Amino acid sequence: MPDRSNGASPRSGSEHPTTVVVLVSLLAAVQLIMVGILGEYIGRIYEQVKQRPLYVVAERVNIAAGSAREASAEGKFPRAVSAVPVAQDVNLRSQG
Repeated sequence: MPDRSNGASPRSGSEHPTTVVVLVSLLAAVQLIMVGILGEYIGRIYEQVKQRPLYVVAERVNIAAGSAREASAEGKFPRAVSAVPVAQDVNLRSQG
């Protein structure tokens, strides 16, 4: 016959299996919340990088609405204000 001097049930290794289940569930919930926060952070970074313009046009000078493509093909660009200084020898466009 098993010794029951400590009050533990002979069929279980723990006196309170409910406590273990609740603690594991809470830790899993905390992990899922943290993964969600990390996913939001990475998603916002991705959206910023994907939609960031190379330059912001402050004013169009002597360019008609239809001739914008022709002017860019000739190398005549409208005056632009850059939010971030860009090195001239760096290719910022993706290759794929």
